[in-house]
Amino acid sequence: MHGVTAEYVREMRAEGLDGLSLGQLTEMRMHGVNSEYVREMRDFGVESAGVGREACDVSPAYPRPRERW
Repeated sequence: MHGVTAEYVREMRAEGLDGLSLGQLTEMRMHGVNSEYVREMRDFGVESAGVGREACDVSPAYPRPRERW
């Protein structure tokens, strides 16, 4: 459904995003969230940006590293 394959679910689980509903996974996939995006956000110090509308269209380039805050 909308590109949410078993492989996509495995990738998200491997990144620690376990227990997400099909709706949440679909929304993430539709907005281009992939394992690389999750890793980039974590590299910027974002552990949980939320899942859902509040997390949509957030570029990994947006948050600044913690040292600058």
